[in-house]
Amino acid sequence: MTDHLNKTTIKKIGYEYPNIVFLCGTGLYQTMRNCGLSAKQVYAINTGTWFDMGMCKVKLDFLFHDTPNSTLSLIYKDKSLFYATDTSRLDHIIAYGYDLYLIEANYDTDEELENKILEAKSKGEFTHLERVKHTHLSQLQALNWLDENMAEHSKYAFIHQHIER
Repeated sequence: MTDHLNKTTIKKIGYEYPNIVFLCGTGLYQTMRNCGLSAKQVYAINTGTWFDMGMCKVKLDFLFHDTPNSTLSLIYKDKSLFYATDTSRLDHIIAYGYDLYLIEANYDTDEELENKILEAKSKGEFTHLERVKHTHLSQLQALNWLDENMAEHSKYAFIHQHIER
């Protein structure tokens, strides 16, 4: 889980910036507190419910991954953002007409991923891609979901792509 939440880093940020506020789902609240954060530094919010922070509103929705994870929807003034990383699907979420969608999509298609897996196996190489096909979206899956949710004014970007070196 250290690629998702590094407790030492969270503790350091909380110490160096005592006025910072971390938002998390209710299931992550105690983990965040165990990082050394004070109760006033951690807000646990229920998934699927908008939380008014004064200057903006936020909402978390559950994502399917191998560790607990959530989307983030944010409304600030008249702009809206949808952010999803580390998930194998989005079909359970409706987020229509946001201004910007930031979605992690690690590979083009299932076929392309399978070809890379077969190529690595034929060389006797270890590949993390076996895991990826069960825990991450393809760009095709993301585009299909975006097609159902984007409005004419909406924009999107694929983020956190695993780039081969």
